[in-house]
Amino acid sequence: MVIVNNPGNWGTVYGPLLHAKWNGCTPTDLVFPTFILVLGIAIPLAMPIKKWNTATFVKIVTRSLRIICLGLFLNYFTSIHIYSDDQPILLLIRISMTIVVGYALLGNFNPKIKLYLAASIFTILLFLAYSGIKDFNDVRLPGVLQRIGIVYFFASIVYLKTSANTQMAIAVALLVGYWALLTIVPVPGIGLANYNERTNLSSWLDSILLKGHMYAVTKTWDPESVLSTLPAIATALIGLIIGNIISSNEPKKIVLKKMVVIAFLLTGSGLLWSLIFPLDKELWTSSYTLYSAGITLFILIPLYYISEVKKVKNGFQYFLL
Repeated sequence: MVIVNNPGNWGTVYGPLLHAKWNGCTPTDLVFPTFILVLGIAIPLAMPIKKWNTATFVKIVTRSLRIICLGLFLNYFTSIHIYSDDQPILLLIRISMTIVVGYALLGNFNPKIKLYLAASIFTILLFLAYSGIKDFNDVRLPGVLQRIGIVYFFASIVYLKTSANTQMAIAVALLVGYWALLTIVPVPGIGLANYNERTNLSSWLDSILLKGHMYAVTKTWDPESVLSTLPAIATALIGLIIGNIISSNEPKKIVLKKMVVIAFLLTGSGLLWSLIFPLDKELWTSSYTLYSAGITLFILIPLYYISEVKKVKNGFQYFLL
């Protein structure tokens, strides 16, 4: 992603290192859903014993807010103008504020202080966005970390409060419901439902809820839109299902076989659905959700086979706690 975001010359970029302009899916488009799927897989591994209580809920809320605030602050960084327009001094001010905010969001305090700090920073950042202060009038509110934080919150709650079958049902409902919204519901002020850039229901909702605070390149919609958070949550729920299988007491070879079957089902169903609901990262379409999850699982399968079935540990120590 460092190379993707900083190619050096945008006129001569290797095709696979570019996002699809709209419909379609390149290797670059698979990076973000891989993060989300792995987030879902990690939840059952991190919490093998489901324990729902106030302390657990506070921990989930705090972690979610911390991740969201980190993403928000990154968006605010270049909008900070305090006391001076002198570039070296301004840079020092921004770096100093980054250290303070970073420590507040990443420091190891007691749970209550963690929550209060995260909630306070979140409130301040939202206030600045809608305060009328010129520097923050068009600061972007959505983002990659923001989506990860939101998805983590809902996926964790669903995991702790429901069974695997219910998790699957919720994922299906989100994907089918999202498809129905974009396919059936007319777009106010535009007309018939469609999947086109800027005229679809998701873009319209962004223009209402995020007016002035969207992705700078597009202005009229955001890649991490409000509505497309629904299928992104479904991606994490698919990860939950896979994580449940991996953390089960079944023999490793049986787990591997199940993963292979699921990978084929996800990829195949995503490609079939794409015939009527195109693969599209910007809309995070339901077909893209299934397809990207399947491809990610195909990448995970050989790693699982090497490390868990064949017990090859040499070269993997760096990734082990």
